[in-house]
Amino acid sequence: MSPVTSGRTSFHQSARWMANDKSLAAARQTRRDRRDAVAAQTRAQAVSKLQESLASSPLPSSVTGRLTSVYEFDEEAPLQFPTSDTPMELPSEDDYSDPAAPDTRSTASKRKSDALSDSESSDSTTPVKPPRKKPGPKPKAKPTARVSDSQERAPKAAPKKAAAKKAVPRKKKKKAEESDSESVEVVETSIVFMIPEGSSEGNRRASVAASTSFEDAVEIIHETIGCVSVSRKPSLAYRFSTSNAKEAEIQLSNDKDWAGLITDATAKIRAKKDLRVTIFVLPENYMFSIRAKNKKKPAATKSKKKGPMTALDLDNDESEPDEEDDRGIVDEERKAMADLDSEYRKCARCGPTLLCKVDRGGKHVHLTFPQRRAWAAFGTHNVTKSTPPKSELFSMFHKKVNGNASPVPPPIAAPFPPHPAFPWYPPMPPAGYGMPGFPGYPQTPVAPVAPPAHALLPMLSSDAADDFGPSYPSITDFIEMLIVKTPQRHSLRDVAETLDSLHFFDINEIVHLTANDLGDTKFGSVILGDAQFLVKEVAKEVKRLDKVAKRARYQ
Repeated sequence: MSPVTSGRTSFHQSARWMANDKSLAAARQTRRDRRDAVAAQTRAQAVSKLQESLASSPLPSSVTGRLTSVYEFDEEAPLQFPTSDTPMELPSEDDYSDPAAPDTRSTASKRKSDALSDSESSDSTTPVKPPRKKPGPKPKAKPTARVSDSQERAPKAAPKKAAAKKAVPRKKKKKAEESDSESVEVVETSIVFMIPEGSSEGNRRASVAASTSFEDAVEIIHETIGCVSVSRKPSLAYRFSTSNAKEAEIQLSNDKDWAGLITDATAKIRAKKDLRVTIFVLPENYMFSIRAKNKKKPAATKSKKKGPMTALDLDNDESEPDEEDDRGIVDEERKAMADLDSEYRKCARCGPTLLCKVDRGGKHVHLTFPQRRAWAAFGTHNVTKSTPPKSELFSMFHKKVNGNASPVPPPIAAPFPPHPAFPWYPPMPPAGYGMPGFPGYPQTPVAPVAPPAHALLPMLSSDAADDFGPSYPSITDFIEMLIVKTPQRHSLRDVAETLDSLHFFDINEIVHLTANDLGDTKFGSVILGDAQFLVKEVAKEVKRLDKVAKRARYQ
């Protein structure tokens, strides 16, 4: 194509574009004019309707007054509205929105279709000049669909995106370290205890968790020992199997002791040591008493240190049944008392009605009932029928008791043997001779003469049995007997002195006292444990003696 032809073509295209722009502007102006006419017509119709409604129904006085004050309204005059530049409520702009401006980059065929749609929709009588045809061959135009104004005004919907696939989380495999740590936290440390068993002579193995409380642990130990049903509970101690056999046992009596045991045992177990905790029951004869209680006839057991052991009073019960009161003295004690009675009723001077034993000073001592019972019940070595226990109750029969020498009279000198050359004359007072002896008169030393045995000792004996009631032991003798049986109650000796100073002599005189009474300053502020023990023992002994006297009265 020549340059001239190309220039003409571009000129004609520009002319057509300008014509199209003019036609589009004219169409827009036509639409605006039509919209203004419709708005004016609508406004006029609204005003006429309002006037008709007001004419048919008059307004109230309150509204009329307001209108009069505002618009200077008169009821007889017709209603007139003031003119205002502000029009009434008009239709929204969405109903009469302008079409979008054509894109300058659109093709000629698209611009032509837009122009045709605008010209057809308008009611204007202005003729629209058809576009001039291009000289030469016509370009092939792609068929395009007619697009209405509403379709142009509607926003294009965004293309829908395909729904994404849901992500499925993969299960993570637990690491070996995590599983091992969890297993360590779940497993709880257990401690092996070796506890003496009351139903047999051996120990029982018990596994106790480290988280167990002190109260629960003591309950397990008591169940194994068999002392749950008895009133007197033992003292507990323990020793680790890794400790030296010569080490002393560690006390186990409260929560702090139990916490220390758990701490030490856990540390040894973590160190991978084979650990067992041995429980010791105190006093030493407690397990013997428990095992004897479970048997009908308890066998006497000898301790490695102290010889034969005696059974303890485990029940500590004041309200025992009557049939149990007859067993206040065990068979061994009853037999021992019978042996003592037969042994010491042979004194020719005191007679068979009194139990007499000669002490180291040659005195005839009448054995009281507390002495005989303490002698029979005292289960230590070197105690026989001829050798009583070493205590204050039998101080007259031993050299030393508790480091103090017993009062022994000085030995009596033997008489000087007479010589044939110097005959012995009995000494006479000077008044018998009337003058003192002359020099050279043979004087022999005066030999001391031993007085008769019965003159050295006032007759010591317990009170005779009352025909109308039992004979109760004195408080001092009874307390000494209790101290012999339970040496840890040695502080009761001061109680005996206090009661004696207050003129309480026999145990039946204090049977009405309570532990709180003995704890008063009047009685020397006795320790609560000793006061309870003394009151209980006195009540039991008085009750037993009353039964014995009652039984003997009807025999």
